[in-house]
Amino acid sequence: MSIKTNLQILKEVVDIFLPTFASTFLTYIIETINLAYVGHLGDPYIISGVALGTIYFYTFGLTVLMGFNSVVATLVSQSYGQRDLRLCRHYLNRGRSMALLSCLPMSFVMLLSGPIFRFFNFDERCIGFAQIYTSMLIPMLVFQSQFDVTYKFLNCFSKTYPVVCI
Repeated sequence: MSIKTNLQILKEVVDIFLPTFASTFLTYIIETINLAYVGHLGDPYIISGVALGTIYFYTFGLTVLMGFNSVVATLVSQSYGQRDLRLCRHYLNRGRSMALLSCLPMSFVMLLSGPIFRFFNFDERCIGFAQIYTSMLIPMLVFQSQFDVTYKFLNCFSKTYPVVCI
């Protein structure tokens, strides 16, 4: 049994870290670019509406779906540890189906952003822009949930580079 040097350990950590960081960074930078673009329009109500919509989308949409998708990572890791690749594939397909089905109630929650913002007494003009923005993000919810399932599945196999390409 060979002992790994610090440089070999560092290389292994960087090989895992860089693709994971890149894919996460690219996922979240999209919303920052959207907000910066809208900021150049000069209307404070549009800016606050997009900001509210972004927070709502990530809090009530993606965070919930990513939590559901974490179950796939747990089950795939266990079945991969048992060398049962057929079961890994089964969990991936089941996870994709569940992610797709869970997008339906999450889409309904996205459409409820207006009443929720009204409950917290936000400005009506901001609510209007936030409602439009969150409803436009519903397709992203579907694609992001499928990406997240695939990302977590590949991570279980230590295949982090394909995630950046996806």
